[in-house]
Amino acid sequence: MCSEGVSFTPNDFSKTVGRKIRDLRKLYGLTQSELGDRIGSPSITVRQWEAGKRLPKLQMLCKVADALGVPVSSLLSEQKLVEWDRRKEGNNDAIHAGGTGRDGGSGCRN
Repeated sequence: MCSEGVSFTPNDFSKTVGRKIRDLRKLYGLTQSELGDRIGSPSITVRQWEAGKRLPKLQMLCKVADALGVPVSSLLSEQKLVEWDRRKEGNNDAIHAGGTGRDGGSGCRN
């Protein structure tokens, strides 16, 4: 049980994480295949995550977060994506979450 008596099943969590990955991927303008290429995973795996059929392991969540330039916590939070801001850095677009790390990185260490 979560606080406030809200129940949260593993399936709900998989779907929440999958929606976040999908929404951020689309915001960043990537296809499932392009995201898969960036993280070294086949597009079918990305598709399964986004559908909530599979949950990525922490190492893979770090890779996804790094590829999208967001903190891992933004993929795990139930909070809606509201304060996203697209910033141009050289020739690359980077997406940063408002109120998170200064550099918009995932917070994972390689």
